[in-house]
Amino acid sequence: MHVYERRIPWGLMVLAGLAIVGTGLRAVAQTGEDFDGCGVLVSGSGCVLLDTGGSLYVVTNTGRFQFGEEVRVTGTLTENCTVICAEADGCIQGATVYDLDVYPCGTPLPSFPEDIVTDACAAASGSLIGLSTLGALLVRRRQ
Repeated sequence: MHVYERRIPWGLMVLAGLAIVGTGLRAVAQTGEDFDGCGVLVSGSGCVLLDTGGSLYVVTNTGRFQFGEEVRVTGTLTENCTVICAEADGCIQGATVYDLDVYPCGTPLPSFPEDIVTDACAAASGSLIGLSTLGALLVRRRQ
């Protein structure tokens, strides 16, 4: 009588492990919330923080903005992030920083590709209506 030993190929085990890890990473990435808030950029211990008047969030890319400036920041808020700054309450990942004078809190932000298409369509439809009205007025009936 022969005893068969079942072995799982190592390649299959690696793929299964990657699938499990990938699923876990996706779950972590989905725990973030959309963030849209205003505050002042302040210096933390080795990082830039957005002080919202109650919380401090790490902002990795502040663009042209400097410490002390009031800004509006949008991105994904992750409270359980690993950062150097001990005083941080979380991170704003994928942050976009706006000038508070141009885009105050609570006002709609531009969505450039959508706004361009929407504005172009609105302008074109208005022009077409105006041209057809003008054409109707200029065309005379022949008798």
